[in-house]
Amino acid sequence: MLNSVSILDLFRPRNVTAALTADGTIGIAAPDAWLHNSESPLTSVVLSDLFPEVNLPIGRSRAMGIAPIAKSRHIITGMIARFPLTHMNGTNRAEVQNQLVKQPEIGRPLSTSLTWWTDALLFHGRCWLLIVERYAEDARPRRVRWVPEHRAGVDAQGNLVKAFGEPVNPGDYIRIDGPHEGILNFGRSLLREALDVADAAARAAANPVPSIELHQTGGTPLTKEQRSELVESWSKARSGRNGGVAYTNQVIEAKTHGQAAEQLLIAARNTVAIDMARLTGLPAWAVDAVVEGSSMTYNNAPSRARELIDFGLQPYMTAITDRLSLDDVLAAGHWAKFDTTSALSPDFKTRMDGYKVAIDAGIYTAEECKQMEAGIPLEDAR
Repeated sequence: MLNSVSILDLFRPRNVTAALTADGTIGIAAPDAWLHNSESPLTSVVLSDLFPEVNLPIGRSRAMGIAPIAKSRHIITGMIARFPLTHMNGTNRAEVQNQLVKQPEIGRPLSTSLTWWTDALLFHGRCWLLIVERYAEDARPRRVRWVPEHRAGVDAQGNLVKAFGEPVNPGDYIRIDGPHEGILNFGRSLLREALDVADAAARAAANPVPSIELHQTGGTPLTKEQRSELVESWSKARSGRNGGVAYTNQVIEAKTHGQAAEQLLIAARNTVAIDMARLTGLPAWAVDAVVEGSSMTYNNAPSRARELIDFGLQPYMTAITDRLSLDDVLAAGHWAKFDTTSALSPDFKTRMDGYKVAIDAGIYTAEECKQMEAGIPLEDAR
């Protein structure tokens, strides 16, 4: 109950319960158990009521309530999570793949880890990985644990000093810096505009008719109380289950003013979708937005996938692989890479023609082409 919560409780972070693995050690909880929410809904309501004119920060949960942001997030994180991550040694695939590249977190598949790492880079501009296990021979990281932003304690210099309420020693974490400072930081104004349009759409749905004037054309003028009662009954009827039907007599005329709100909001919501696409670096078509005068079309899925990768995904992929390729993670000469072959693969006939040319030229063998067609990365095929 609200009256049992102190005002200080509204501003305290939520508790997160870790999961126990089969051997009794602390394991990695599922993503929903992280309560990945950088703001308490109750806190935001209280603050907005107390300070309605203040441009308060927007948390991830509210941003995800904006449909184009949610779709952008799912496209960016979902596509990156499906790409194989490979540990390379020079130009060849490393014979022994580093565990940090294969499955960096205990009890969590690589795809899920990549999803939430990219999520952190998108919204907050950085991703914290707490080192929980090291290789005995060189003390390089072997396993990590992702630290959600709201569970990370950061000092003024940008160092992680606390995670999950426990102190963190220097050198016991990896920080992946994103291509920007996070859309929750630099995109606050655009996000707030999107929320305002969503609120306006909700009000329009509740009151679908344009502004109405109840004009008295004759008879004894209504008193103030009667006018208020009439307006109130009309307001209830407009949002009622009877479809907004109301009654007027011979001395009351209902006049409409302005354009229907939903007509104005169609354009506003499309503009918001375009702005959110620009905010996240995706093309407008990715969030189902229409750009007036645009004639860009695609003949096949790889063309669209290439645009998504080049302009939307590549900055995050590069941030992840470049950080994992530094000498404090992988040994000198070793590096990590994403394989995007599956997304950029052309149609069957084009692939077969390409394989034939490669075999005839002695570039690949027939067996290598079969393995690549099965989805095995080129480094594995060799």
